[in-house]
Amino acid sequence: MTSKALVVLLGLVAVVGAMPVQARQTAAPTATVAADDQAFAALLKRGQAGDASAYVDLAFEYLDRDHARYDVTVAEQWLTSGVAAGVPEAMVELGNLYFDGDHVPQDRRKALGLYRRAADLGD
Repeated sequence: MTSKALVVLLGLVAVVGAMPVQARQTAAPTATVAADDQAFAALLKRGQAGDASAYVDLAFEYLDRDHARYDVTVAEQWLTSGVAAGVPEAMVELGNLYFDGDHVPQDRRKALGLYRRAADLGD
């Protein structure tokens, strides 16, 4: 590589590195966010319609600390709906919340009861 080409290459690297992060982003992150929002809307619609298979996934959406919709209270409500519908995974996850006392009052007795119910159902 000639020294002139190296200077040009280093100049390009410096210019791109100095650009604001937003200027370097492509449409892909926006498309990903839109797809995520659409998927969440579809999942929420299923849950609101009483589709028990959506309850745990909805709870996980609300338990994601890196997401703007993080809300343990709402997650607990979806897990409680899952428990009422007999979803073993909901029993385990709600049990985990109570066992750890993660933004809910710690209640290990309640957690163990939920774990037992899930185990009785084969989970």
